[in-house]
Amino acid sequence: MYMGSIALFAFVAGVIPFGYMAEEEHEGNRLFRAEWPLPEEGETAAAEEFRMAA
Repeated sequence: MYMGSIALFAFVAGVIPFGYMAEEEHEGNRLFRAEWPLPEEGETAAAEEFRMAA
């Protein structure tokens, strides 16, 4: 019973932020989104050959 109450508390504590984010995004605000395309996308380093130690 004790573990069940802790699991229920963790579930409720996790759902509250998602409800907040859903309300904010419903109003048109964008939360926690990355800007796409990433600025570093075109600047890739040259691929190095993979070598294993003998």
